[in-house]
Amino acid sequence: MPMASEEYDGSLIPHLDLSGDSSTTTSENVRCFIPLCCVLISKYPYFETMKDCLSYMVHQIETGQDDMYTHIKLFTHKLTMTPVPPAGRVAIEFGIQDVSFIIRPSQEAEKQVIDIPLYLPFLIFPPEEILRIVSSILMEHRIVFIASNYALLTVVMESFLNFILPFEWKYTYVPILSSKSIELLDAPGTFMMGCHSKYKEQVNQVGGLVVVDIDEGSLSINPELAEDSRSSVSVDSDSIEDLLDIPEIPEGAAQLFLKVCRKAKFQFDLVDTQRPSHFDLKAERAYRKRKIQALNEFIVAGCLELMVNLFRSVVTETRVEFKRFNKQAYLDSKSGAEKSFYEQVLKTSMFKKFLKDRINDKTDYWVKLEVKTRPQAKISESGPSVPSRRPQLRKQNSIAIIPVNALSSQNSPVLRMPDIGNRVIDYLKDSIKLLTIAVQKSQHFQERASYIYLLGMFYLACNKLILALENFISLAAIDTQILPKQVVQQICQQLEETELQKLMAKPGFHALPDIVGPTVTESVIHSHKKFEESINLPQKDLYYDEFVECVSMLEMTSDTDTIGRLFRALTPSQIHQNFIDQETFASFTHCWKENSKQCLSLNVNEDDLLEAECVLKMSSLCKTDYGTGRVALTDRRLCFVKDISTEMREIMRLSKIEELEKKSMFSFLKQVKVLRIKNKDGSRFTAWLKEERDDFCLLIEEMWAGKIVCESTKDIHAIQKAAQNVLLVDALLQSGLDEETAHHNNREEAARQLCFYRKYREEGHHNVPQETKEVLQNRIDPNYGERERKTVHALLYTPGVPEHSISPRLWVGLGDGKIKVYNASHWLLESEFVQTKQSVQTSRKKLEIQGCVSFMAVCVNSCSFT
Repeated sequence: MPMASEEYDGSLIPHLDLSGDSSTTTSENVRCFIPLCCVLISKYPYFETMKDCLSYMVHQIETGQDDMYTHIKLFTHKLTMTPVPPAGRVAIEFGIQDVSFIIRPSQEAEKQVIDIPLYLPFLIFPPEEILRIVSSILMEHRIVFIASNYALLTVVMESFLNFILPFEWKYTYVPILSSKSIELLDAPGTFMMGCHSKYKEQVNQVGGLVVVDIDEGSLSINPELAEDSRSSVSVDSDSIEDLLDIPEIPEGAAQLFLKVCRKAKFQFDLVDTQRPSHFDLKAERAYRKRKIQALNEFIVAGCLELMVNLFRSVVTETRVEFKRFNKQAYLDSKSGAEKSFYEQVLKTSMFKKFLKDRINDKTDYWVKLEVKTRPQAKISESGPSVPSRRPQLRKQNSIAIIPVNALSSQNSPVLRMPDIGNRVIDYLKDSIKLLTIAVQKSQHFQERASYIYLLGMFYLACNKLILALENFISLAAIDTQILPKQVVQQICQQLEETELQKLMAKPGFHALPDIVGPTVTESVIHSHKKFEESINLPQKDLYYDEFVECVSMLEMTSDTDTIGRLFRALTPSQIHQNFIDQETFASFTHCWKENSKQCLSLNVNEDDLLEAECVLKMSSLCKTDYGTGRVALTDRRLCFVKDISTEMREIMRLSKIEELEKKSMFSFLKQVKVLRIKNKDGSRFTAWLKEERDDFCLLIEEMWAGKIVCESTKDIHAIQKAAQNVLLVDALLQSGLDEETAHHNNREEAARQLCFYRKYREEGHHNVPQETKEVLQNRIDPNYGERERKTVHALLYTPGVPEHSISPRLWVGLGDGKIKVYNASHWLLESEFVQTKQSVQTSRKKLEIQGCVSFMAVCVNSCSFT
């Protein structure tokens, strides 16, 4: 096909002279151009959508070869002029002749688009192999996928990368290796690659590779080989010994994920046997699209559930305010085979990126699900429990949260884009008119945000910068997650300085600096800020401010009043000293950590512990009414653990204690200190605690008083604070046995000063009138866990929407600009806080409360008004 001699007229494809007249040329100088393939390139992974478009284009060319270039030009215009929808609910529909194509958005701003059939790996691999592949990816092994079908390589590998979200693979990723690139498999470093199964023999010669065979649905590990033994390697590497290098996914999370695997194993042919056949091609395509979309949503939810259950307890050991993660405490909370899994995964770069997001307090889809399904947020028989930052003896529970029918996207609106005529400017104007009407009619805020985003982009395409900025500012007031900040920055850079200053003076544009945010350089510097995993004790005496910092970082307590009492207890009473010496603080910290290790190392059956129950103190081996064993104090009850046994037997609940009696009894002609505990039902329990009787009794009294105050005043934080006091009092008493500590001579008096609820109960402050008891629901302290107490400036109650599973909430505005959100169903803190620029100002009618640092929730139905 010789090229025409006339000049290029600016059309998409140069005209070719197809007349066959080659009289003006000779055979030596004829250059032919034959189209081999058509490639679509996009930074968005719309695999199936682009495949459908190309398939239809091929169909059009095959049925009308004479108009091939017309078809190519039409497809090019359509695909390049159709916008990609932002994350949210609104999908984009465009048509090519009589066929429609739908571009669906990502569900979350932080997640990429999923446009592949995620159920295929569940048809290829057994559930156990899927878990092994996920584990090997999390361990950042060198992984190679092989298949006899090139198309399966990309689909399967992309599916597994979606399974591990929010973990992101940052290493070398090559879905398809060409025949000339097979030698890259022997390259150093971490990678994930794919190649044809005909190169399996070469793949098996590379030692240390994790080989995933898609054709056989299996995983194997190539043994490490010496350089001189490569020629004698056996290709049979599927022995069980090779698989031991990949740690197993912890059992609790794995068992729940196996249920997802069984439901995700979907076969269209099996379903087709019980439904009528579709003779309408459009109806059949629509049915398959809907079914695959529903399966994808179910699988994504199941995989996110797996990742939340695996790494839920990371939040417990993360201190956002100090940018620290207690790695050792996190590993100590794991036991058995699962500890090996976490020891390896904590070394990976993917986990460090995930941890950085947690330390920077990033609120993404993982955090939202973790907060929503947090086990500590459950209502137990003893009332609401407050999440604790202390490592729990009991393992973190795995929660199943997948809805039965995940069909949310099927009810999403679809925006049909106008047809592209001969002029692009007409298409842009028609799109702006369409989106303007959609914004005016939309009642759903997420849909409205998507329309405003698209409207701003079309104004930008028309070079109407001011109108584009107006829409992006409106978008920032609705949904900042989909706000294109880089686009806004580029618009501001194109505007003149005087024009930008005039805009800033207009109503609504004052928020522009906050929308633009920090410069790229500042954000890069902030993103590379390192965090520390270990906490080193200061090698000097501590003044009060330094003491507050250390106690907070060590997660002993964050309550200002408690820290103040602890500081006074650790300083000598006989001299006026305003610091704590280094030896005293080191001894106190050592005793506090040792008690935590002892409680965590307690070997008891998990089923013997209540939901979110925390062991606070274990006695020494002693004689009791139940035999020889140890007495355990938890935040809810007293228990007995028999010597050389894993069973925990309940002695009595804290709320059932009637009296604690210190006695002395004789044993082998020797007087022994005994603690007798009386139950309200008349029963008694006696423990021969000997020298630790008085200390153990003081700890029980503080925890018992905290329980009484909680029930009397409905203060849900009282039990948690009392548990913290018990840990601090125990460390104070144990460290006081050291003669080098400053509080050695008055350890008992210092411990009693630290027992806040014991004194609170003795003075009768917990007693409230009967009328108040009847209407009081909960006492909530929004300053709990804060180092400085702030007054409550505003309260806002939202009733919620039960039919949409939206709980009622109480929004609390504090004097420092923080807004805390409580779930009014069980009065637990739902969102840590939202930081505002200034003091809290609400647009609705607000309740001003001057000088208040906590508030009461009352039952209105029980109140009488006069």
